[in-house]
Amino acid sequence: MGKELFVGTFVHSLSLAQLEIGENSVIGVDNGKIVVVEKNVKDLEAVKKTHNFEGARTTILSGNQFLLPGFIDCHIVRL
Repeated sequence: MGKELFVGTFVHSLSLAQLEIGENSVIGVDNGKIVVVEKNVKDLEAVKKTHNFEGARTTILSGNQFLLPGFIDCHIVRL
């Protein structure tokens, strides 16, 4: 799997009634586990260097995309 970075907006549930929206954020994933979360990032290269993610595959989300880290889709598909 290796290291991956996701750059953009993420939505995180703080409680059943409260959401956190992190704009200009970076989520770093190492071998399938979230190991870095940085909010309000102004310098992506500095984040990469600080967390040893230089050379990591980087996905930059467009303005109408967002991530739900750790979200598991519980739909059941019947065939």
